[in-house]
Amino acid sequence: RRAVALIGMESSDDGQRMRFELVRALGRSDPTGRDRGLVDQLARWRFAFEHGDLSAGYLLVAHHARIQSHQQHEVLVELYRRVPTDDSLGLAVARSYSRNKDFDLARIEYQKIAARSPKRADDIKYLLQQVEDDRVRAAEEKFREQEGFVDKAPPNNLVDRKIKVGVLVGVGTDVRGTSSALFDFSLYVSRRAGTAGAIKLQMGAVQRDDDDGEFGAFQLGATYLRRMLSTRRFEIALGAGPRFELRGEGVEPGYRRTALDGDVLVELLPRSIPATLGVRFQHSLTDEVRGSALLFELGFEAR
Repeated sequence: RRAVALIGMESSDDGQRMRFELVRALGRSDPTGRDRGLVDQLARWRFAFEHGDLSAGYLLVAHHARIQSHQQHEVLVELYRRVPTDDSLGLAVARSYSRNKDFDLARIEYQKIAARSPKRADDIKYLLQQVEDDRVRAAEEKFREQEGFVDKAPPNNLVDRKIKVGVLVGVGTDVRGTSSALFDFSLYVSRRAGTAGAIKLQMGAVQRDDDDGEFGAFQLGATYLRRMLSTRRFEIALGAGPRFELRGEGVEPGYRRTALDGDVLVELLPRSIPATLGVRFQHSLTDEVRGSALLFELGFEAR
């Protein structure tokens, strides 16, 4: 009782550590279970909270948070209703809504805190993005369940992970003009953009064939991909973007020429394996001969 009195009406932030230590100490006070110390204390806190004691409400929140009880959300919401200016408590309520997949309610609570406390605007912006990320993951999990995916590993698709890393290997042929890519190897990083899109950055080496012979090039490309078709077994995405190259001069050492190309990509993502199969149409934007090439790419995601 002395410890509870000392904690008093501290806010969720200021008193959180003390309350957590208190409920942990009470829970460990009698490992044999013969003393009902914590059980009796919880009953007194519930009674006091129901009759307007906010300190008891804070202690109940600490207890349920410590043991991850299913009653935590109910107590949090009721306490926040009585102390609507406690931002830390409001953040806990919003997180609880998000865990329960009530993403719209979580967004509303975050926006209330941002309006009430402008100094938290940057933090709230980050938390709102987390809500959207959680919403995307929940939608993907629901899709997996509806489509009969019972394995624990997530299906391979455009947005199953926020960030992907992998390798791409491709072979190509001329469509128009020369300087087609005979072979390329690149590393890629793909970042989710929205619920059905991704931005893929590629960096690697390419071996090209020209009238003067073969030459190597260093390439850096960016592609925005958008899901166009989704089935139980695979997904198809369509994308486009620029590609920059630093090219060699035949047998001469070093890179002496630059070029800018435009890409259009169709990518197939099988759901059973972390791999991709793509067809990329590449058109030169800066070469004297506006050549075009068609490349077939095989990608493997590193997990």
